[in-house]
Amino acid sequence: MSIKQLIFLTLIFLFGLDGIAAINCDFITDTTEACAPRQIYFKDISTSARTIIYWKWDFGNGGFSNSKNPSRVYATPGVYTVSLTVFDGVDSCTVTKTAYLTMFKPPKAIFSSLILTKCIPVEVQFRDTSILGDAPLKSFKWDYGDLTSPGNGKNSIHLRRYYICN
Repeated sequence: MSIKQLIFLTLIFLFGLDGIAAINCDFITDTTEACAPRQIYFKDISTSARTIIYWKWDFGNGGFSNSKNPSRVYATPGVYTVSLTVFDGVDSCTVTKTAYLTMFKPPKAIFSSLILTKCIPVEVQFRDTSILGDAPLKSFKWDYGDLTSPGNGKNSIHLRRYYICN
């Protein structure tokens, strides 16, 4: 046996019959921060020249999956570590993302209203008195229930096109 043949057989032994390099595993999610409860969507972005045939997800909240691109509901506020193991029939790898997901305690929406005028259009002032969760509020959206455009901002004044009866 020649030295070239011996080197070739050694390479086949080390890298597999097709000489393909190892598998690389990774994943992404639709978000890494949200208010609980929230369904999080996971996407496998692992690479291998071979077809990946096996996935094992550990969501860090007691849940597991063997789907390629699963989703999972995080019902409790907290910080979660997520792991993914993939296998392509020859090689496998595991990626663990420590403290990858943060689920916040949600705010509780509370408001008060004050009628400013009783003539048409009736002017109503809405005042936010919400109880904050773990994260600061990023935006406000007021739905007045009358098919008008929503309001924004911490407090809002809205014109209603009807009388208030006492």
